[in-house]
Amino acid sequence: WVSHQLNGQWTEPVSLASPLNTIANEGADAFSYYGSHLYLYLTLCNREDGKGMCDIYISMYDSEGEWTEPKNLGAPINSEFTEANAFFDRSQNILYFISNRPGGLGRRGRTNEASFDVWFSQLNSDGTWTEPKNLGNKINTPDTEAKVFFDPATGWMFFSSDGHREKGKADIFKVKRLGIESWGEIIPVEAVNSEGNDLYFSIPEGADYAFFSSDVEGVDNIYMVPLSEIYSEMELTARKNYYLANPTPAVPAVGDLAKAYKNRFCAGMISPKPVSHQPDLINTIYFSLDSAVITEQEEKVLESWVKWLKDNPGEKVELKGHTDNLGDATYNLILSMKRADNVKYWLIKKGVKPEQVFTAYYGLTRPVEPNEPKTGNPKNRRVEITVIE
Repeated sequence: WVSHQLNGQWTEPVSLASPLNTIANEGADAFSYYGSHLYLYLTLCNREDGKGMCDIYISMYDSEGEWTEPKNLGAPINSEFTEANAFFDRSQNILYFISNRPGGLGRRGRTNEASFDVWFSQLNSDGTWTEPKNLGNKINTPDTEAKVFFDPATGWMFFSSDGHREKGKADIFKVKRLGIESWGEIIPVEAVNSEGNDLYFSIPEGADYAFFSSDVEGVDNIYMVPLSEIYSEMELTARKNYYLANPTPAVPAVGDLAKAYKNRFCAGMISPKPVSHQPDLINTIYFSLDSAVITEQEEKVLESWVKWLKDNPGEKVELKGHTDNLGDATYNLILSMKRADNVKYWLIKKGVKPEQVFTAYYGLTRPVEPNEPKTGNPKNRRVEITVIE
């Protein structure tokens, strides 16, 4: 499912539908760029092409603004056992995931199934994966470890564990990566840990907060916490000067905050500031009615931006997606997302670095001209390009 933040509020969640969703269980694990393509790593269960009960799959965001049919990563990543919760660290081409395959530290229960450990595999230059390795007893325990998130800006890896238990059933921990297979001290993330199960820690692109899941109030909800409570001032400074090549075009809906976190809520995304030295280029890309397809005429406009961004590799742009008012707010927010993401995808495909391009989605909320009741307004169906700090 997907929900967007609009004027400080979260829209009603919308199903991503087929081909990502089926009658079986699906989980969206992480987004990542590889080359010029945006990929979504998923955990899919009980599929006809599955090797175990749950496997790791990958889907690509295509030039039409749609997700492709998920593809099983196959061996050696997937096995006859369960693999899940993938995260791809693009800085080292490492895929972290959890598995209960043989060779781990997880103890076996009454069903003779082992509990889950964190494993990793590196992507080779020819597109194949190395044989997965267990992260070892510094990270893994006889109990269950789950959901890895790695922040390349600071070198910290976050994961959940009920073996390194601090407060509750499962808590969130962070550990500094010193080398591919070398790790520092395991540190509990006290700002998020509770008496319940605390899981699925992640940091959206460009945000000054993190998401995590907890059942501290009796049911699973999604919470937010400021990064200032997760990182030191030095690490926050490092993050400010680092731009992830892992965009997050959509984030989950956020549940009610627990009382313990009421004073820690951090609303809104970081809004990049426009700079004064805007280039003398056409800065608006227009789209046809109900379309996110870039026309040949608009491609000519984008070519000039490709040249400028390549000539100025230190510059960054924000792509702001907009629509007219035909249709409801949620539909138009998704359409504005597709428009902005398609422009970003097009620029990167032409050789622009992913870390130079950011996106924002406004749906029907910021028209440049009044809309007609039945026809809208073509000038509002646009993506604006702004150079940012």
